[in-house]
Amino acid sequence: MRNEYDFCKGKKNPYAKRFNNKVTIELPRDVLAYFQEQGKEAGIPYQTLINHYLMDCAKKGNLNAVRDAFRNSTLELTDGSVVTMDSEEGLNLIISPMLQEENLDTAALFLNQLGLSEKVAKMISDKTSLDIAYKNFNRIQTIIKSSDSQAKFAREEVRKLGNIDNDANYEQIILDLKQ
Repeated sequence: MRNEYDFCKGKKNPYAKRFNNKVTIELPRDVLAYFQEQGKEAGIPYQTLINHYLMDCAKKGNLNAVRDAFRNSTLELTDGSVVTMDSEEGLNLIISPMLQEENLDTAALFLNQLGLSEKVAKMISDKTSLDIAYKNFNRIQTIIKSSDSQAKFAREEVRKLGNIDNDANYEQIILDLKQ
């Protein structure tokens, strides 16, 4: 080993920017104790937990900014009307192409990241409920029409029979009408 080293021609480490920077931060004792305990339980340094927590908060903060920007954005429709992106009509315009291409992963990610999953699920269930109710209403209408036709036919047959309650030959009258 030398007694002296000359660093005049030395170069900075090009990878140094990738390393973590050491900082001093003042934390309340209970916060520090919490992260130390969590780190001990997980078997990782508490500083790493704090780093992950801060990064997660930063990402969520950015995501909230994107969500707000999305909700405040508008779409101009071909008829000249304007709708917000998070309105039912706006979401239908955005999501429909994804669903038609069966690009469900992208649609799910899009909805989940923007916090719109519940809203779209409600939109779909409301529409589906109305569709089902409409189909059931039509089915009931068909049954009623059929029942009315059957009742009309039965009334006509009873009218043809006339008053056979007191007729001793009522069985023969019914057999004759059947033919």
